[in-house]
Amino acid sequence: MKFGVCLPNYGQTGSAEGLRRVAITAEEVGYDSVWTTDHILMPTNSETPYVQVLDSISSLGYLVGFTTKVRLSISSLIMTMRNPVVALKQLATIDNLS
Repeated sequence: MKFGVCLPNYGQTGSAEGLRRVAITAEEVGYDSVWTTDHILMPTNSETPYVQVLDSISSLGYLVGFTTKVRLSISSLIMTMRNPVVALKQLATIDNLS
């Protein structure tokens, strides 16, 4: 069985330090993967932690330099709001660098 953990790229804990700390800890304790959450637009009064969300692809790119074993993943990617060629190029670059 493989285990992964959702990274805090949203809400009040969504920060560079939060991402780094959780990803490194997950790797150290033996998790197989870490995941970001993707939301592009949310209403400001939605009362969810997703009002403030760091970009999922950029967040994974940031983690490439801190991790070596865990797989970097996105729980779901909102492709209708992105240029598919650019998104695929970004993901392929992250894959290559990791």
